Amino acid sequence: MIQTLIVCEKPDAAARVARALDEDGDPRRLDTRGVPYYEARRRKETIIVCSALGHLYSIDSKGRTPHRYYPIWDYRWEPKHLIDKKSAGLIRWIQTISSLARNADRFINGCDYDLEGSLIG
Repeated sequence: MIQTLIVCEKPDAAARVARALDEDGDPRRLDTRGVPYYEARRRKETIIVCSALGHLYSIDSKGRTPHRYYPIWDYRWEPKHLIDKKSAGLIRWIQTISSLARNADRFINGCDYDLEGSLIG
């Protein structure tokens, strides 16, 4: 059986996508570490629909240099919880999505079709 993982921007979008894709319109709601996701069935395919919680990653500068050397042009993507301590809860979302991705045969970016949605997806 093929398993597809769809990542949406927000939890309510994931619920709507899962309902639309499930054969019966009633996907199974699951939860890992307080992070909701859905399992939809369609023919011989399992579709897992989860969500980011907005931006899970952010840009951080590589290394720390004194401000007098501004601007810094050497950047990397980092999990947001490592850059912004207020985002500590996002680690559960990253771990859950990573775990779901291990079993997926296909991935679909289900985020908004704009620049921000592309970055989140």
